[in-house]
Amino acid sequence: MNNIELFLLDIGFSFTAARWFPHILMVLFGTGLFFLVIKASNLRKWMKWTLAILLLVQSELFYFWLFPLAKGDISDSGVSVKTALKFPKARKLYIIADPGCKHCINSTRDMREFVEYTQTPIEYMLITSDTSEMYFFQNLVGDKITCSLSPNLVESIKLTEGFFPTYVLVENGKVVKRWKNDIFGTRAMDIIDR
Repeated sequence: MNNIELFLLDIGFSFTAARWFPHILMVLFGTGLFFLVIKASNLRKWMKWTLAILLLVQSELFYFWLFPLAKGDISDSGVSVKTALKFPKARKLYIIADPGCKHCINSTRDMREFVEYTQTPIEYMLITSDTSEMYFFQNLVGDKITCSLSPNLVESIKLTEGFFPTYVLVENGKVVKRWKNDIFGTRAMDIIDR
């Protein structure tokens, strides 16, 4: 999340709205530039229209290049699954992570930001039996997110289907939704935060 999105979250926007609002503003800004060039320019007709169309798309393309929308920002592709893993009754987001996974390590930065805006507790469940890996992750995530070792490595790996990190929302001891790394986005954050 960038500073604009964090500001929008601070003033009450949902995660999805905070992600989309700057993109919509860029489209409106480009539209304003388009009409300004069409009305106020003394260029030849073809040059005027070429410049106007470039200005129409330029601002959004630049913002999209800096902060792209991912599949998880557009639609919720989380699924409900059954697992033999035993979870507590309380609502919680588990992030099943492989300690050697670069994406899992990178996800800790996003979760440190996310935990500030949600009431749902977050826990990293690590696919390892090495406690030093757990302490390493605990240092990455800070005090507001907990870390644990997976109680059942085989079932945890089955739940992830080999995708790391995998985000698992649990309530009443059951998996409500599971998102693989490539489909976790602001839509999922809104569901978790409800």
